[in-house]
Amino acid sequence: MGQAKRHRSYCAYCGAPKVSEDHVPPRNLFPLNRTNLVTVPACHEHNGKRSGLDEDFRNYVATHIGDDTLNAQELLRKTARGLQRNKKIQPWRPDLSAFEVDIKSDSFKPMIEWITRGLYWRAYSGDRLPLDIDMQIGQLRIGEWLPPFVSDMNRVRIGGDQFLCAYNRMDDHPTVSIWVYVFHRRLVAMAMTDVVLQDKLVGPEHD
Repeated sequence: MGQAKRHRSYCAYCGAPKVSEDHVPPRNLFPLNRTNLVTVPACHEHNGKRSGLDEDFRNYVATHIGDDTLNAQELLRKTARGLQRNKKIQPWRPDLSAFEVDIKSDSFKPMIEWITRGLYWRAYSGDRLPLDIDMQIGQLRIGEWLPPFVSDMNRVRIGGDQFLCAYNRMDDHPTVSIWVYVFHRRLVAMAMTDVVLQDKLVGPEHD
């Protein structure tokens, strides 16, 4: 317990002294069910300056998950309400009683990297991914491939069906890991860490 408390005194991302707790994934992705939300310690640099990224990513997720669950409907409602108030990105069209929004996807990779670093720290008892580690991130199509792919991986659910994380890392090379995220049962992301080392490890098998 003492060691765990010491871990939580330092930023999960860089090791600087902690000034706050950071939700990973961001709390705004869970509009109704906020059971077992995850927090990690963070310095000001790695939490206090991120509110804009959180909002942009929330907007991106809300417009890519449909509205077939109560959580998804509420997330979309809150996103629309926020966008209506944001005059910079909301050209209002009274004749159509609707608004057009330019949702930028440039928040996607930074947020997935952020989530991966935070959850890595939590999953592996305070181990941190080096800040200069390379990471390959992509958005995937949801489909029948997913259940068998994650069947042998560690898994955690947050907020009921709103977020699923599946992950593994190599025992001999702990910076090499793979992470699969499913947001609101629709939006799928994958992150692979230390891909340069991965390429070196698998390279001879393909020569």
